[in-house]
This record gives sequence, structure tokens and C-alpha cells, in this order.
Amino acid sequence: MVMETKNRKAAFVFPRCLRVRAALSRRRHRHGRKHRPASRPAGWRDWAALPGTVLRAILERFQTDLLRGTGPGLACASWRRAAVDDPLLWRRIDLASDEDMQRDAPAGWQAMARAAVDRSAGRCESFRGRADGEFLVYLADRYVLI
Repeated sequence: MVMETKNRKAAFVFPRCLRVRAALSRRRHRHGRKHRPASRPAGWRDWAALPGTVLRAILERFQTDLLRGTGPGLACASWRRAAVDDPLLWRRIDLASDEDMQRDAPAGWQAMARAAVDRSAGRCESFRGRADGEFLVYLADRYVLI
């Protein structure tokens, strides 16, 4: 909408609904930014940029947690990618626990074991954990070096 002012110059005037929306947008933009310090604190580390060998050494200690969907695999996207997509992490699978000594198998053990073998992409060199005949056949079928 164009209105003439006292000086007879034409000026564009926003309709009321657009003025309110623009004001809210400016306020959100001004106050919505998070304050980020110019420099990082002295002890700050970019844990997502760890070398692959170091990250693999950390994640190997948490294989059971990774298969359950908990633990360090939830730290950030790069750690999750390494936990799921790195076959070298799953070369030596250790799913043994105190529950293995019990007569009844814990719920979901076979699904966890199969997921670990699948993540190894045929490179599983050792497996430590509960196993039955069906699972051993599954493991042997996926081992590419036989």
C-alpha cells in the first residue's frame, strides 16, 4: 500500500499483519541466536574428529551397549557412523556376559549376535558369546575367508 506523506513523497507502508510478522521475525532473529564464544575454552576437544584407530579402540569396549542402542554410539553422528558402518570395529565380537552361564538364554541375544556379525561385513575373526547350532551356521555363512 502506498501513502503520501506530509512532504508529498510516496512511501510504502506495510499492512498491519505484515508489520507484526516482520517485528516478530526481527525479535526472534535478534534474541534467537545463541551466544557463542569467539574462542574455545582451553580444555575443549573436538571428539567427533578423533582418529579412526582411537575411536575404534573406544567403541570396541562398548559392543554390547552399541547393539542395544545405548552408550557412546549416541554421542554424535560421526561416532554413530563409526559404530554402525566400520567393519573393523566388529572383527572381534565379545558379547559374553554373566548371563551366558545361566541355563535360559537372555531375551534378544540372537538378534544382537546376528547384528554384530552383519556389521562385521564378513570379517569376523573371533566371536565370544552365547551360540547355538543355528547361529554357528549363520556365522559360517557370512565369513568370506572360508
